[in-house]
Amino acid sequence: ARVISDVVGPSVTLISSADETAFALASQLQALGLNHPDEHRQGTHQFISSGDVRAFASLGSKLLGPELVDARRWHTDPSYGGWSTTRNPDRNPHMRPDGRQNNELRPLSFERDFTTMSAGSVLVTFGRTRVLCTASVDESVPRWMQGTGKGWVTAEYSMLPGSSPERIRRRVSGRDQEIQRLIGRSLRAVVDMKALGERQITVDCDVLQADGGTRTASICGGYVALHDAITRLGLATKPLIDNCAAISVGIIDGEARLDLPYIEDSTAEVDMNVVMTGSGDFIEVQGTAEGAAFGREMLNQLLDVAGEGIAQIVAAQNAALATPPPARS
Repeated sequence: ARVISDVVGPSVTLISSADETAFALASQLQALGLNHPDEHRQGTHQFISSGDVRAFASLGSKLLGPELVDARRWHTDPSYGGWSTTRNPDRNPHMRPDGRQNNELRPLSFERDFTTMSAGSVLVTFGRTRVLCTASVDESVPRWMQGTGKGWVTAEYSMLPGSSPERIRRRVSGRDQEIQRLIGRSLRAVVDMKALGERQITVDCDVLQADGGTRTASICGGYVALHDAITRLGLATKPLIDNCAAISVGIIDGEARLDLPYIEDSTAEVDMNVVMTGSGDFIEVQGTAEGAAFGREMLNQLLDVAGEGIAQIVAAQNAALATPPPARS
């Protein structure tokens, strides 16, 4: 208020909306006989923003003084779970937009049997990114694999028209083809094709809402759908030999960050997608420097952060798959 007063001059009387609200509340409590002042008690306060908490805390510190130590953000999207605590930028000058730590995943969930027509299905959620993954079984294989005694796993990927602020056209773009090949390669790395037998499983990944990391979410959810589809086959030998999970990492403001939403992915100095098995082996690493080149030390940091995140995703997959899928009639 003192800053505003200096600008408008002494002829303008400033009225605090907070004070007016407090006075009105005090009057109402007094009228109801609920006002019991305690001189020994001190009031508490919280600093809350629905926007950029870093900017809010920075401005608040200038206007309110050093008392503004912590600010909290309220996420209107329920996938964030409401509150997230964010430190003053003086203590963390590169705070992420959603208040997460650099090595922290977005809220993650797997909802199995989201649909009931396919042999396996899951709705996978990473923050605001949501992908529906289904696995369909075909009791035959492509012609070039007939007579080999081996099965095949393939994948298709698409973004629904309303998954982005700008409508996505219904077509298979070059990007879509690249991503669905990545998904297929990743899932095949953890399947014993001989144990699968001469049948093909197609994993379809349809992005319902995109906020970064759709290809990695598709791989994570695709594994869960594939697991349930294979389990329902009731094969004597289990074709799945390990988990498969993926995550995005990147360099922003010179720091390695995990699980990038679009706002970070679009400005990252380095963008990387990492696919690993549950045992910690690499299936695929895709990394690109968007500007200046990066060194081996930073590469190792990115892989370490990705490994930590994938270990958490694998644990979430295993928790979701702790009970067998119910039999289909």
